[in-house]
Amino acid sequence: MQKELNILTGKQRSFVFAYVKCNNGTQSAKEAGYKGNEKQLSVIAAQNLGKLRVKDAIQALEKPALEKAQVSTEKVILELKAIAFAPENKVPWNSKMSALRMLGDHLGMWADNKKDYRV
Repeated sequence: MQKELNILTGKQRSFVFAYVKCNNGTQSAKEAGYKGNEKQLSVIAAQNLGKLRVKDAIQALEKPALEKAQVSTEKVILELKAIAFAPENKVPWNSKMSALRMLGDHLGMWADNKKDYRV
């Protein structure tokens, strides 16, 4: 983990720590000391999140917490699948729709369709 952090600039390192804490790029850029309005901070956040060394540092910081909590992508997807495809009388309709939406988002099923189908 230290290796991933050492290759970052000071602001990038601050951005990574803030991002792991709040998972919001714009807010993280602001907390890290980047200057600008919301739009500019959003662009800075996107640039940082697009850099491999920043992504690697975020993953290095998140990995121990995920391992400790025993959370994996597979477990989350299996739980969403169980909710999405449960019998209608076992799970509220809005929970099923939310789970289906999240699974569809994960699979990239809505990439060409920009409509919002929130329930």
